[in-house]
Amino acid sequence: MQPVRSMQRFCFIAAMLICTVVFAIPKDRAQRDVDDAQRRLNDADARLNDAVRISSDAQRADDDLRNRGRNLTRVIDDGQRRLEVIRRLVSEATNALPQLKTILTNSTKTAAEKKPLTQTALLSLNSAKTTTTQAKAKALGVFEASPDFLAKKQAVESAQAALDEASKACLAVLERTAEYKNGVAKVATNEELLRQARAAGKQEDVATASTTWIGSKNQVELQKDKALAADPDASSAKVQLTSAKKAQRDLREAFDAGLPKQPEVASALADQSSAQTAYDKNAGELHKAEATVVTSQKAVGEKQEIVDTGGTTIKQFENDIAARQRDLAAVNQDLATADRRLTDALNDTRNRQQDRNAAAARLRDTQIALAHATP
Repeated sequence: MQPVRSMQRFCFIAAMLICTVVFAIPKDRAQRDVDDAQRRLNDADARLNDAVRISSDAQRADDDLRNRGRNLTRVIDDGQRRLEVIRRLVSEATNALPQLKTILTNSTKTAAEKKPLTQTALLSLNSAKTTTTQAKAKALGVFEASPDFLAKKQAVESAQAALDEASKACLAVLERTAEYKNGVAKVATNEELLRQARAAGKQEDVATASTTWIGSKNQVELQKDKALAADPDASSAKVQLTSAKKAQRDLREAFDAGLPKQPEVASALADQSSAQTAYDKNAGELHKAEATVVTSQKAVGEKQEIVDTGGTTIKQFENDIAARQRDLAAVNQDLATADRRLTDALNDTRNRQQDRNAAAARLRDTQIALAHATP
């Protein structure tokens, strides 16, 4: 098309020049040719603008349809991926349910069997503990009735009585001293101040009075401790009491160490150990079975819910995907039509551009001719 138009323009220019030189076109005619060429150019511009507008509209419509198609494709792909996940979960749940239900049935049966056995084992264990306690109490009674223990007990009691008597005599002397009497008086005074502070309800005063009162009491007790420590009879009695208590404690420790070896106690402890082992075994198996019941019940419930709701969910996804696929098919049909319209619009725009270029060239040629026209 372009070579043809170029040839036409060349011929037109040549004719115009020949006519201008040979025939000497009048200026008014040349002006009319310019005006006519200008009108043709204006018409070509208008048609080109219309074609460009139509092409732009067609391009936007085409782009919108392509974007919608891409969005629908993404939605469909995402829905299909999610659908596959749901199908996989439903399949896995369906396959897992029989085994989980078997585990639940077996663990429930085991728990039912182990519960009475555990209760019986607990009763046996408690009975064995009672027997052990009784055997130890019996052995302790024999021990505490033995001459050796009674002698040690009597020695402690005698030493304690001697200490009490010596302490009483020592403190009787102390109580007659002025220092002690002053200390006791301070205790009484401070106690009264504490009572008044409590009655007034002032916590700061109560704290201060309480500290003072306790300090004065400690001073009195300190006087007693010093007096007793300085008294020969009290000190000697205290040493005798400490020695007697140690002898008694050593005797009891020896008894406690040999107690598990005494025949009756040893037999009771052996029976208790066996009962404890039996109880621990049954209780452990019961606890394990009950824990398995809980976990398997939860697992069965979760898998059953997936199976129960999975069918409906899968159908919903399938329907939604099918609807989106129908929408995509419609968009693709519209896109094919839009592509044809865009191609036609672009071709028409190119043709209109060529027409406009030819009209512009013709206008320039007529303007040249006008420049050479005769008056």
